[in-house]
Amino acid sequence: MRRVVFVLATLVMASLAVTSCQNQAVMWAACAPAADGSPWGTDGTYVLACDGGTWKPVMTTDEYFRISAGQDVTIAPLPSPPATTPGGGAPVPTTPVPTVPTTPPGVRAVDQSADGPSTGDALMTCPTEWTRAQTFTAGRTGTLDGVSLRSAGTMAASVSVRTVAADGTPSPTQIGSGSRTGSSTQPWTEISLSSPAAVQAGVTYALVVTSSRGCGGDWSIAVNADAYPAGTSWYQVPEAPGVWNRSGEDLTFRTWVR
Repeated sequence: MRRVVFVLATLVMASLAVTSCQNQAVMWAACAPAADGSPWGTDGTYVLACDGGTWKPVMTTDEYFRISAGQDVTIAPLPSPPATTPGGGAPVPTTPVPTVPTTPPGVRAVDQSADGPSTGDALMTCPTEWTRAQTFTAGRTGTLDGVSLRSAGTMAASVSVRTVAADGTPSPTQIGSGSRTGSSTQPWTEISLSSPAAVQAGVTYALVVTSSRGCGGDWSIAVNADAYPAGTSWYQVPEAPGVWNRSGEDLTFRTWVR
């Protein structure tokens, strides 16, 4: 059993090394990011993040390995910082508490989402081109290579990721794109971006969905009131292309970033 754990940890550390992971980090010790800015490290048991000048645990190396292999993993409770006695004596062990993990670079996961209960539907009228958009603020830096929409009917759409203009509307500058035609048996339909978008944490982008001209029937995207606080929903009508109108209901969406 010890040999299996050792081999697994070795594979994980080798994987982390490609992202400038510091392999001799010490949990709760002082830290500084690597020369290329990477905050990641490991002590062989935990994946650590250099946060606020301290190495903090994110997940075990075993959990990281299984996530990288595409498995669904529930992060176990993580150790909390050791406390010291009032007189400054030796650290007193504390009980592990659950924390919200940070996704390591290279692991594909949902970054931003508005996936609460649906309060209606945004109709995508065929055969004319109807365009709807949702701005969002990226939570992590990486490659956005897929978008999921809660849709109904036979989807026929082009999807693009764009920068945002000064007035908050989608700009004409496209940084990623993809398309999807066909129905889905799942509540969520993922549109893979054949041209992925490079996104940066804290920057606002626009997800623009346009119904394909000549599609065979109406379809729709579920909306859920104004439930996404880090963005705004917009739409264009075929009679006034290029004119963005603000919608009071956010699209249900998920962005996938690795």
